[in-house]
Amino acid sequence: MDLVIRSFRESDKDEVIGLWKECNLVVPWNDPQRDIERKLTVQSELFLIGVLNDKIIAVSMILSFSTQISNRSDCTVSFRSISRC
Repeated sequence: MDLVIRSFRESDKDEVIGLWKECNLVVPWNDPQRDIERKLTVQSELFLIGVLNDKIIAVSMILSFSTQISNRSDCTVSFRSISRC
């Protein structure tokens, strides 16, 4: 019963979106499938999945970029209650 942290796989998409919905992170003005597609085009290695007992219980999307004007880092982390797994 070890937590495994790994990179996102295309086969994770439906379960990741389900977790986001469970955490109330899906809102009408954001398309979660499009968010995933965008993340896979920029620093896809920073799209991490936490798996426990063959269930996705955590998702982390980290975005970092620099411009001449500013540096920016964003991190979104979603967790599913382990007691519900």
